[in-house]
Amino acid sequence: MTIFDTFNIKHLSISQIKSFERNPVYWYFSYILKLPQKESEALRYGKTIHSYIESLLSKKSIDNVDPEIILLAVHAYEAAISELPEQWQELEHGIEEMFIFQTRPEYPPIKGIIDLWIKDGDTLKIIDHKTFKDKRYALKSYDLYYDLQLALYACYLCHTKQTESCELWHNQINKKTHAVEMLGVTSHQACCQILLKTIEHKIEEIEFYLTDIQHLRQEYIPRQVIYNKCKTCQYAFGGCPYKEICQNKITIEQYKERLKETMECNNEKIVALAPIMKKAKDFHNENQNLNKFDRREKIANSVITGLEKYEVTAVTIPQFLTVAGDPDYTPLLTALKEKNIKIYVEIL
Repeated sequence: MTIFDTFNIKHLSISQIKSFERNPVYWYFSYILKLPQKESEALRYGKTIHSYIESLLSKKSIDNVDPEIILLAVHAYEAAISELPEQWQELEHGIEEMFIFQTRPEYPPIKGIIDLWIKDGDTLKIIDHKTFKDKRYALKSYDLYYDLQLALYACYLCHTKQTESCELWHNQINKKTHAVEMLGVTSHQACCQILLKTIEHKIEEIEFYLTDIQHLRQEYIPRQVIYNKCKTCQYAFGGCPYKEICQNKITIEQYKERLKETMECNNEKIVALAPIMKKAKDFHNENQNLNKFDRREKIANSVITGLEKYEVTAVTIPQFLTVAGDPDYTPLLTALKEKNIKIYVEIL
């Protein structure tokens, strides 16, 4: 049994690895203690944009459109296809494709979702949609070479599609100015393999961190040795949900109780969405006559019907879905918003 098995870590993601790199304490609270937090407006906006772009790429109808967001999504869609061959849909490609990549046998697999990829002969293109509200947070062209997320996508696709190089593209979508810009570079498999070693090193750091926690004491609550509490914490800017725990103002149990009281004050009936979704997917996956889009709609409708039957007012979802996304959840998350069912994030 590995240390990852001890802490029940079934998989990792690049977002989780980046979270640990920025702040191990936040990562511990989120991914190990699984302290829930409310879904941010930025995450909701990003998911809606992704959902619209996926629908446009797949030529699927969009219901209950937000006029402002759909306009931006159309611009992003047009920017993406401008870099593709005219008949790209007839070529080998993937839209919002989930994958699992194993770096080492002793490490948990890394899960992710590639927004768009296409293979045209020996040319492999990978496009990742990114939303932001400030240009400062957008990557520059040379940054794409060193982006761990794109490197992982490249390693996976170069291996499975048997190519030596690929084009890495960021479809950068500015929420504030509504500007859309495509940035791209050509990366070779050898370069991606070097970055893959960086990813493995980060996982190794997580392994050491968890081992230290296990050796210290069972109920270990980590504290960062930082100056002036949260001032140097990268999660403090914009509001970290756990900062009062780090500042010793409340305990973890008090945090949970406060969140529970908030839900009760709002008269919320809350359930975990993942097990309900699994049952719905297992049921509808047996119908081989449905295409993937109709199947997703059937899944969403059956889940919503069940939630309304039991008067559920809020659900919890794994944070993996808010970061990497899951195409099967896309119409369901849209329907939850339409039904005014609140979404809370629980990290797995």
